[in-house]
Amino acid sequence: SCPDAQYESVGIRDPRITSLNGDFFITYVADGDHGLRVALARTRDFQSVERLGYLSQVDVKNGVMFPRKIGDKYALLKRPDAGSSIWLSYSDDLEFWGQCTAIMTPRGGFWDSTRIGASAPPIEINEGWLLIYYGEKGTSAGPLVRLGAAVLDRDDPSRVLARSNVPILVPRKRYERIGDVPNVVFSTGVLLDDGVLSVYYGASDSCICLGKAPLDEVVKACFDSGREF
Repeated sequence: SCPDAQYESVGIRDPRITSLNGDFFITYVADGDHGLRVALARTRDFQSVERLGYLSQVDVKNGVMFPRKIGDKYALLKRPDAGSSIWLSYSDDLEFWGQCTAIMTPRGGFWDSTRIGASAPPIEINEGWLLIYYGEKGTSAGPLVRLGAAVLDRDDPSRVLARSNVPILVPRKRYERIGDVPNVVFSTGVLLDDGVLSVYYGASDSCICLGKAPLDEVVKACFDSGREF
C-alpha cells in the first residue's frame, strides 16, 4: 500500500535495512506535512519495494528492527523526536506496536549526555545483542555526535548488560568535523564478518565513510565500563 503523499512530502531519510526470514525490511524516517514518523518497506531484490505502512505515530524520528523475532514478536528500537532516549516496542504483525519501554537514556557527564538513538540494526553475538548507537553532547561550539556501543540481553533486550563509557568513533578527520552539519559521525549500517565490524557512517552529513574494528575490542569496551548505564 502506498501512503498518502502528505506524510512524506518533505522527504524520507535515515534508512536501516534488516534481513529477516528471507526479506529485507527497510525502516526509514518519513517527513511530511504533519511531522516525522517511522515507516516500513519490504523488498527481496532491491528492484521493487513494497511500502507496508507506519510503525509509529507522529514525532518519532528513529526506527531500527531486530533481525529476528524475540518471543514470537517483531522488535523495534525507536527514539521519539521530542525525547532523548532509546525505546523498545513489539508487534505481532508489523502493524500494531506496543509494550513500549524506555531502555537507554542519556547520561550526564558522559559523551552521550544530550540524546541517544540506535544506529544500525542490532547484531546477535555470543554475549547477546550488540547495538551501535549515536550519542550527542552539547558543547560551547555546538552539538558533538559520536558513536558508542551497548550489549542487550538476548531474550529480553530491554535489559542493558553493558555500555561503553567512551565513544568508539569520534569526529577527528577534517571531513568529519567540517561539512553541512559539523562534528558528526552517524551510522545506519554495520556488518559483522569474521570477527570484524564494518561501520558505514556519514561524516558531517557531507560524505559516506567506512570504519573497521575487531568485534572483541568493541565488546570489551562495553563490559570494561562498569555499570553506568
